[in-house]
Amino acid sequence: MQESVQSGLIRCDALNSDQMVRAEDCRKAEDELARVQTGDGKLKLVNPMVVNRQYSVTWFAGKKGSVITDNAGGADNDGSQIKDTPDVQINRFMSAKLEGVGFDITPSDYVPLNVARNLDIRQSWQVIPRSEGKRELILRLKNQVVIDGKRMDIDTPAKVYTVNVSPVPMTLSNWQDFIINNLKWLALLLATITGVVVAWKKLRRTVSGSAAEPEANNSAA
Repeated sequence: MQESVQSGLIRCDALNSDQMVRAEDCRKAEDELARVQTGDGKLKLVNPMVVNRQYSVTWFAGKKGSVITDNAGGADNDGSQIKDTPDVQINRFMSAKLEGVGFDITPSDYVPLNVARNLDIRQSWQVIPRSEGKRELILRLKNQVVIDGKRMDIDTPAKVYTVNVSPVPMTLSNWQDFIINNLKWLALLLATITGVVVAWKKLRRTVSGSAAEPEANNSAA
């Protein structure tokens, strides 16, 4: 604790913040954090993803060695993988946020987590990748302590997961959708090409006819 004599406030190391609080509140925060347990977490996501498709990404957490996901085996038929999140600080009050450049993520802000009595946690996000290539999804967690009825956030180190995003594969259905969505422009392009071909054929006939006239005149002479 670092005290401020003039204000009677201190900078509380337990809060991992520059915010000044009363010494009594800092002790309450320390007592609250003493009850925090170190557990495990697992992030379930599809990897690789395809650009502009929607996916569900779910984070599970709980006591060490007791985290149960929808597929403990490691991979689902839909291509889902389980990414470990070791040494998670689990508290009664927590919030989580999933973010990443090149992704649309819902919900987009911090979400209060429903922490069960056995400390089991499950939180899902809907994710749509908008950019191709190797991308990163970042899981941010906040522990919260209650001081005088107010919750104060304590940031924890972010967890980073690498995701490969592929372009949309061209299938028969994709081609059909492309043709339907661009029928007007395709018709215009076809008409333009047809017009060019017709004009070129007319030009060839004209040039051929002009070349044939002198030969006919010479033969008559």
